[in-house]
Amino acid sequence: MWFYLAITAALGWAIGSIFLKKSYQFFPPGQIYLFNSVSFLLLWLIYNWIHHASFVPPEQKIFIFLPILPALAFIIFVKALKQGRVSIISAIISTSPLITTTFAILFLREKINLTQLGLIILIIIAVVVIQIDNKQKNPKGNIVNELVWGFSTAFAFAIANIANKVVIDRVGPANFSLINAQWMIAISLIWLLIGKQRRQWKLLSTKEGAILALGSLGYSLGSFFFFITLSNAPVSLVIPITNLSIPLTLIFATIFLKEKTSKIQKASIFTIFLATTILKMIS
Repeated sequence: MWFYLAITAALGWAIGSIFLKKSYQFFPPGQIYLFNSVSFLLLWLIYNWIHHASFVPPEQKIFIFLPILPALAFIIFVKALKQGRVSIISAIISTSPLITTTFAILFLREKINLTQLGLIILIIIAVVVIQIDNKQKNPKGNIVNELVWGFSTAFAFAIANIANKVVIDRVGPANFSLINAQWMIAISLIWLLIGKQRRQWKLLSTKEGAILALGSLGYSLGSFFFFITLSNAPVSLVIPITNLSIPLTLIFATIFLKEKTSKIQKASIFTIFLATTILKMIS
């Protein structure tokens, strides 16, 4: 069951990313992040309403503060993308699932066999190849700077993933996500104020607003199913599967945005889907 939830999460992120990519042409990043945060919050409020559940604040205060980590990791990610070649930085960030798996084995005592570990590494290598093969207008970059920011972001995402698993196992995916969404909204408002993006604020009652709404809904649904998946399976297996969002995004971008895909990228996509299928069969 968890495998199909993870695939659904990857699909949501991939579809949402296509629409959000279009939205960046019309809206400032802070507004997009705020709208995405509100959409995510509304999804979980609807979920609680359908299940007649109510928010239960965690007894331990640390479980209120740990859900801020995914939001902070995203801010680091946005900052990192401005520090050099996107293809190189994105490729380094794509190693985050391997770091997450290592942390899960060391700190959460999760167990995976050698075959599973080999398939996870193969998936990550293929994702890295996809990212590196993206053509850049500016081929030059500060490799040291890119390595520092790339691995900093990869570690930030890995730490956030481990924290997500710990908190979700203690308070449940709904309570975790409601806390996380509130942190996301708070950070996006601060981002809008500090980044002086209020002047760029645009109305949503337009065609462009509809694109943003679809992107936010798709991405929020991806996150919705991701956190449900984390409550049902080891994080060391969930993260590599949800990493399918990267090749899926590439496929959708080729179809709908008419972006070109190289032979190397196509081979990497095939490798990812093959390795994922085998991983599902043996897990």
